[in-house]
Amino acid sequence: MVIGRRGEHPVTLGEVSEVIDGIEEPRSLALVNGVPAVAIEILKQSKANTVGVVDAVKREVESLKPSSRPAPRSTSSATPRS
Repeated sequence: MVIGRRGEHPVTLGEVSEVIDGIEEPRSLALVNGVPAVAIEILKQSKANTVGVVDAVKREVESLKPSSRPAPRSTSSATPRS
């Protein structure tokens, strides 16, 4: 994979790093009551209104739900940051 050029010479990823073809890294797993789920971490800016951020996130999540099947039950938890 060419990642840049030095003059006329293409610089490949293998020239500047060690490239290993191996198995994929384990990914995180989110479950709700034992059922696979999607986990999204949302961090608000320090001066943002918490209620406003939560309301905006809920609206966005609703817009992502497919309309052709029953909507999954959503669960939310918020941990305030100081």
